[in-house]
Amino acid sequence: MTAITRGLQRRAMLAAAAAAALCLAAPASAQAPQFFRIGTGAAGGTYYPVGGMIANAISCPPGAPCREAGGTAGVPNLVAVAQATQSSVQNVNLIQSGAAESGFSQSDVAHWAYTATGLFEGRPKLDRLRFIAHLFGEQLHAVVRRDSPIQRLEDLRGKRVVVGLQASGARIGSELVLDAAGLRGAYTPEVLSAAQGVERMQDRGVDAVLQVVAAPAAAFTEFCSRVGCRLLPFSDAVIETVSQRAPFYSRGVIARGTYEGGEGGDRGRSDALRRGRMAGRSAGTGSTRLRDHEEPLERHHEKPAPARPCPGTGHPAGDGAARPRRGPFAPGR
Repeated sequence: MTAITRGLQRRAMLAAAAAAALCLAAPASAQAPQFFRIGTGAAGGTYYPVGGMIANAISCPPGAPCREAGGTAGVPNLVAVAQATQSSVQNVNLIQSGAAESGFSQSDVAHWAYTATGLFEGRPKLDRLRFIAHLFGEQLHAVVRRDSPIQRLEDLRGKRVVVGLQASGARIGSELVLDAAGLRGAYTPEVLSAAQGVERMQDRGVDAVLQVVAAPAAAFTEFCSRVGCRLLPFSDAVIETVSQRAPFYSRGVIARGTYEGGEGGDRGRSDALRRGRMAGRSAGTGSTRLRDHEEPLERHHEKPAPARPCPGTGHPAGDGAARPRRGPFAPGR
């Protein structure tokens, strides 16, 4: 089955952005805690536990041994907290408003928000956004029950389809794909998370769940092993249409065996749409070196982009970092 990917413009720019963005300087007071809120995603999804891992890695509360033998490698007096949110769209707004110091976002959502284009056209620019790092690639899943008669996206006409939470980038990706398949207005959208969606699908309350998430996704792993699932293939025409409309996406693959109890296309794999997920912060937020905390992310998904030492605090990543790039599995490669 074919997947679509989303990413940012250049790996080198992402590395530079990471250095300029996650450098949380230690507070002047040795005992005054500095709180650092990280907007992630739904509590039952992938991004919330990743945010928790990052928060644990960079935290070192007042009184704790920091960067000493037996102590944490975190920033002295920093208390980072992962917050459950509706994901990308809500996160960029939280950062802009100051309700969060940082957050995860799909790269297209961050670009549109920063430039007031696409989904954010006609709205004020979210000009406080700054990039920290490219975290990992993720795939757009289209999942049905293994015993479902639905074989392709076009079969979703007239069906009940979970498209993601209202303020999420996943909903945008799902609607892009369904539109490309000629289904605009021809299905009943269900605004739910992947975890909520598979629960409803187990009870046959919905017919399909579309979600942009890094494979293997916990919600799908559990559902496929328990009930059995099938990943719908994306045709070349759908992938090409989505890639033209949103160059943040590119061709990717969900490999055979990713989901126990799951079935893919006729090649035992799923051609999919793939994209990148990044971490961002607000302008003026200090930073610490991301490279000190690579191992937890590497265990969870792809290795994050290498970061350079931070030259200072509150340094904007620059407009160049806000431009899109095609992912590593671009069509034709």
